[in-house]
Amino acid sequence: MTSFWLGAGALILIALAFLLIPLWRERRRSGHKTLSGQLVAIAVIPISLGLYLNVTTFDPEIADSPDPNGTALLDQLAARLASDPTDVDGWVLLGRSYFQLGDYGRARLALQEAWDRTAEPDDLLKLAYAQALLFTEEGAALTQAGDLVEEVLETSPQSEGALLWGGFVAVERNQPVIAADRWNALLASNPPPDITELVLNQLLLLAGGGDDTAPPTAATAGPILEIDVSVTEAIALDRFGPNARLFIIARATDSPAPIAATQHPLASLPGRFSLSDADAMIPGRSLSQYDSVTVIARISGSGQPTEQPGDAYAEASADPDSVEILSLVIDTIVP
Repeated sequence: MTSFWLGAGALILIALAFLLIPLWRERRRSGHKTLSGQLVAIAVIPISLGLYLNVTTFDPEIADSPDPNGTALLDQLAARLASDPTDVDGWVLLGRSYFQLGDYGRARLALQEAWDRTAEPDDLLKLAYAQALLFTEEGAALTQAGDLVEEVLETSPQSEGALLWGGFVAVERNQPVIAADRWNALLASNPPPDITELVLNQLLLLAGGGDDTAPPTAATAGPILEIDVSVTEAIALDRFGPNARLFIIARATDSPAPIAATQHPLASLPGRFSLSDADAMIPGRSLSQYDSVTVIARISGSGQPTEQPGDAYAEASADPDSVEILSLVIDTIVP
C-alpha cells in the first residue's frame, strides 16, 4: 500500500502545486483567499479521502451520504488520526485536504505532525511541508521552505513540483535567471496545456522591462524587431489601474506560446521597443527560426500577462528579418 500512496501522492502533490501557485501569489499580494481557487480545489477531496479511508477504516454510511466537499470524510480521517497519531500517510493526506479547502493553518498543523514523526523525510513530504510553510509563514521562501525545495531539486532535478516551486523560491531569493532556468526545464517536460500557460505567464512576468533604447549587445545577435507602439485617442491611459503594464509579445502563427516577450511600464507609451533572441522565452525557440511572427502589444490593466477583459491591444504580422519598423496602434479592448 505504501508504494501506491507514494505514487498517487506524487501526482496529487504536482497537481496541487499547479493549483496552489496562483493562490499563493494572490494571498501574498492581497492577504486574502480566493474563492474560485477554493471551489476548484475541493473537487478532488472526496476522491482522495475516499480512496484512503476505503483501504483503512472506511465508513460506508458517511461515504454514501451527500457531501460534495468531502467534509464528513475529512472529519472521519481527523478522528482516526486523533486515535492513531502515528499514521504519517494519514497526516499528509489530511494536510493536503485542508490545503484544498484553503485552510492553510490546519494544513500546516497536519503536515507538521507528519514531519515530526518522520526521521528521514522523502521528497514528497519535503515538498508538501514546504508548501505549508510558504502559505503560512512570511518570508518562508528565504528560510526553511525554500531550503527544502532546494534539497529536492538536488536529489530530483527533474521533479515537476520542485521545478515549479523552485522557480518561485528563486524569484523570492532574487535569482531570476535560476527561476527562468527551472521553469524552462519544466516546460521541456511537456506539461499539460494549462500548466504550460501558467509557467509561460510566470516567465512573462520575468521578461524585459529594462531600457530598450540601449544598443543591442553581442548576446542579441540575430534578428531584432523594432516596434513603434502608440494608443488611439479613443483609449485613455488613465482608464487602467496603477498596476498596469505593457507587454510586447511575438508568437508563431502555429502556436500560442510566446517566442519572445518584454514588459514595460505604462509611462513608456508611446514609444519604440524591440524584440530579439535575447528575449526568448523557451530555450531552442528564437525569432531567427521563423519567417513570420505575430507581434502583439497589450496593455494589461492588472499587470498580469494573462489577457483579461478590459485590456487593450493591437497586433500585426511581421518578418523578423525585416529592417522596417513595425507600427502598432493599440485600439481594441478585450471584451
